[in-house]
Amino acid sequence: MFAGLQRPCVFVGLFIGVIPLPTQMFLAALLCVPLRANAAAAMAATWLTNPLTAFPIWAGAWWFGGWFTVQDHKPVIDALNIPWTQPGLWWATLLSWADALGKPTLIGLPIMSLVLATVGYVVTMLVWRRVTTRTWRRRAHARKPGYPDHSQTSRCFP
Repeated sequence: MFAGLQRPCVFVGLFIGVIPLPTQMFLAALLCVPLRANAAAAMAATWLTNPLTAFPIWAGAWWFGGWFTVQDHKPVIDALNIPWTQPGLWWATLLSWADALGKPTLIGLPIMSLVLATVGYVVTMLVWRRVTTRTWRRRAHARKPGYPDHSQTSRCFP
């Protein structure tokens, strides 16, 4: 049961999934080959970024990047003031906004992907250990004398 989760497939999927690339699933599967990890689980882990989670993840990446680059957040707030009444200035405002967000986001995305991948890996390993420990305890309890032996009966046919 869940034997593929023993390998670093979750780490690979979460790491690749945070970085905004159009071929996340393909890259995750490709990275799983040399690591001998479960490619299907890694590809599923790339689904972390979806329309509901993309903005919080990228905002977190921008925040991490701003923290590491020690950048003032004032230019970003100024860039968000879009002159809606002057459509000719929208493009210039968008470019200044991308310029203000660019460096912290480019630095923050790899940091954020490493953090999320590491946390996901550790949580997966802890859950995996809990599930396997519980399974082995149940099996050990089932082998105790006096416990009914169901090995001779079939569950499908009475």
